[in-house]
Amino acid sequence: MTTIVGVKRQVTLGELRIDGGTQPREALDTAITAEYEAAYRRGDDMPPVIVFHDGATHWLADGFHRYFAARAAGLDAIPADVHTGTVLDAIVFACGANEGHGLRRCDGDRRKAILTIHGNPELAARYNTQALIAEVCRCSQQFVSAVLGDITTSSNISDPAPAPRTSVVKTKRGTTFTRDSSKAGRKAAPKPPPDPEPDMAPGDRAILAARLAKEKRAAAKAKPSSDPCPEAKWARVSQELVLKNRAYKSEVVGLTALEKRASEQLMECLVGHLDSVAMARTATQRAWSDFWQRKQYLFGDGMK
Repeated sequence: MTTIVGVKRQVTLGELRIDGGTQPREALDTAITAEYEAAYRRGDDMPPVIVFHDGATHWLADGFHRYFAARAAGLDAIPADVHTGTVLDAIVFACGANEGHGLRRCDGDRRKAILTIHGNPELAARYNTQALIAEVCRCSQQFVSAVLGDITTSSNISDPAPAPRTSVVKTKRGTTFTRDSSKAGRKAAPKPPPDPEPDMAPGDRAILAARLAKEKRAAAKAKPSSDPCPEAKWARVSQELVLKNRAYKSEVVGLTALEKRASEQLMECLVGHLDSVAMARTATQRAWSDFWQRKQYLFGDGMK
């Protein structure tokens, strides 16, 4: 179908392309979209949108609020004023639209229009002066100068990276080499102190907690200690246990598995041999004897 310049007809919403950079506003107004949606639902006569047709694609140039309102109202098509032109023609038209009708443009909209023309290589070559850009965007030349001046200023703000300071160092053997002296005299960041109690598996923590509890119970039953600082003693004991845990961690893991097997054997004996209490007791003693012998081997006489 051949499109005639300025022909007014219904265009389906699916035909319209809105992804060509033809939306000139800084942001769409949701309140205006809702107002237009209500008008479409009431059946009010709405102005046609402006469309440019390049022979294959319909580019929406003006009427984005009406487009989204019609979609929200459930319409399939809207009236359009269709012109012959490319997507660049649609962009040029969009950059000057709504200056005298519809929702008036703000300075943010005008700024976006100026940057759209200036940032497109083809349009920047076509409109290569501030006067031409101001004419297309329908704003003052002073405003164009201010916007483009901000771009130039911001692009020159970043300072160049300082050149590294170097110095030639002579060694005792007579050789020389170049050293980066920009970091000379700087102290290395202090390393964080090591964690006195590293992350341990739940089974390891249970063993350590049991050891501490046993030591405290033994101390409570014994005579009062002459140690003037019992808390320091518990700190030393805790540190010793942590060191032993680090040295024998792999063995402790195996020990935890052995304890688990001993418990499973106990449960099997209790469930499977309820009629033979003596047999269950013997099996339990054997399992726990093996367990405590292994602990005594790992931690010494302190585990008695």
